[in-house]
Amino acid sequence: MPLQMMNKQLTQNTVIKQLNKAALLLISSIKLENDLLEKGKISALSDIFEKKIQYLQEFNNSEHMLDIFLKSSNFDKSDPALNKLKEIFLELEKVNNRNEILLRANIEAGNKIIEFYKEAQKSKITQNYGYNSQGTIAISKNIEKVTPFTSLNNRV
Repeated sequence: MPLQMMNKQLTQNTVIKQLNKAALLLISSIKLENDLLEKGKISALSDIFEKKIQYLQEFNNSEHMLDIFLKSSNFDKSDPALNKLKEIFLELEKVNNRNEILLRANIEAGNKIIEFYKEAQKSKITQNYGYNSQGTIAISKNIEKVTPFTSLNNRV
């Protein structure tokens, strides 16, 4: 829709309602994602991510509507609906911060699991086959089948 047409149709009430709706949907999806992350139900996140992206797009569109409205009009700062909107934005910030912490923690945990697995596999190989005097694993012909993380010259 052209900018000038949208300007004529936008009212403060419309913009606030749209922002409220979009922010509340985004909050609900982030809370659900946080709950799944806390419970370690990583496999269930794919459906939530799709909804979260959809709600994030709606939120961004609502913010764009606000920008358009502000270019053509001024907000009535005495509108009580703005206080409710501020509360919703504070809650959005709170759940978003928690989401960031949970995502980072899960990424770190995943990386540690991978490192533990690599170390366990490396230890298993050296226990089973050992190294020769050149520092290579004695079964160097079949090493690709045993471990994916050796170098090209069969050094771990």
